[in-house]
Amino acid sequence: RVRRAAPFGFSLDLLDEGPQVRVVEGETDVAVNIQRLSDGAALHLIRYDYDETADRVPSLDRLVLDVRVPLENVAVQGVSPEGGLAAAAEAAPEGGLRLVLRNVPLYGIVSITQS
Repeated sequence: RVRRAAPFGFSLDLLDEGPQVRVVEGETDVAVNIQRLSDGAALHLIRYDYDETADRVPSLDRLVLDVRVPLENVAVQGVSPEGGLAAAAEAAPEGGLRLVLRNVPLYGIVSITQS
């Protein structure tokens, strides 16, 4: 299911099922990568919400993502260098998984494993 596009011709409209990740609640400038694992997936995220006055990327209190992964009955765990990233999961309204993240730092990983 690979599609070709002209250079710089990529658009989310080219994806058959739409984006794999959607921000449902919270505002952030974030890059997300999902890596398939033998027992589930790992969602890596890095935020770019740099605050010049504070000279850092401040933690985000809450971020809710809908993620399309072929997994049901999952266990999730947030992992971050500071140790504060918390993650919970529930079924997303349109299928897939809704991740509720709290204390979202500059960088973190959400482990999603089949339970």
